[in-house]
Amino acid sequence: MKKGSDYARRFRKAKKTEKAARLFTKYKLTKMGYHSVSLESKKGFEATGIVDVIAVRKLFKDDPDKVEIVLLQRKGNVKVSETELKRLRAAKKKAVIRYGIAEYKKGKLAKVEIFND
Repeated sequence: MKKGSDYARRFRKAKKTEKAARLFTKYKLTKMGYHSVSLESKKGFEATGIVDVIAVRKLFKDDPDKVEIVLLQRKGNVKVSETELKRLRAAKKKAVIRYGIAEYKKGKLAKVEIFND
């Protein structure tokens, strides 16, 4: 990749925009009371698929066991299309929620068990 090439310039600009969008999204979600997980590829780029971020928060006022899960697509300098909104709605229906336990006993390995029923 040539340093002066148009491709290299656009790539650097896109990476900078992506980083800012990641930081801004995490900041806003934290202010709203959510914990978030970004779903990037191993190389740090956005992974394939419509869901880029999963946000979770407990709804203490209603019920201490109730949680809210939000599937987000992160965009930078581009408006979300109607097609992308349809894909997000479909992703919500495809989501699989399981339950499990994590146990730790001093001096022993932690045990994590996830149930499928």
